[in-house]
Amino acid sequence: MYRLLRAGALVLCLWPIGAHANVGVPLFTYYMIYSWLLLIPIIGIEAYVLRKRLIVSVGRASAVAGLANFLSTILGTVVVLVIDTLVLPLAFPDFGLFMGAQLDVAVLFALIPCFYLSVWFESRLAPSFLEGFSREQIWDVFFLANQFSYALLGIVAISSLIKNTIIQGQIPW
Repeated sequence: MYRLLRAGALVLCLWPIGAHANVGVPLFTYYMIYSWLLLIPIIGIEAYVLRKRLIVSVGRASAVAGLANFLSTILGTVVVLVIDTLVLPLAFPDFGLFMGAQLDVAVLFALIPCFYLSVWFESRLAPSFLEGFSREQIWDVFFLANQFSYALLGIVAISSLIKNTIIQGQIPW
């Protein structure tokens, strides 16, 4: 296993990719920072939805929402960083040059798969903590709760898009 990892690391290091000044800073870094900063309000929102839809105690809803969102944010951070540093530079060599409004649009599109990844992961994790509820009920609740959570993340990207488009005069396309 370690030989395979070392060989993969060697291939990545030797793979010819154009150098850019921002190569050490992943493209979606600021998005990930906001996802961590908004974690507390997101846990509160999702705990509220869990409590109201599944009729569970505040403590139980908070614990499930907190654990699910903390682990989901770790998973999302890893997935986004891997895609951002390994996949995008190979598939789109000029993608690292996105700035301002273009980056905001890219983040808005990236929220879509991240939303479904969060719903899938959280609804797979939660049944062990929410006995007595069907997988369908749990999926529906996390689907609804994540709509509110991702609305917060979308507001950050949309606010930045408006700022970059109007104030700085950047057009996203």
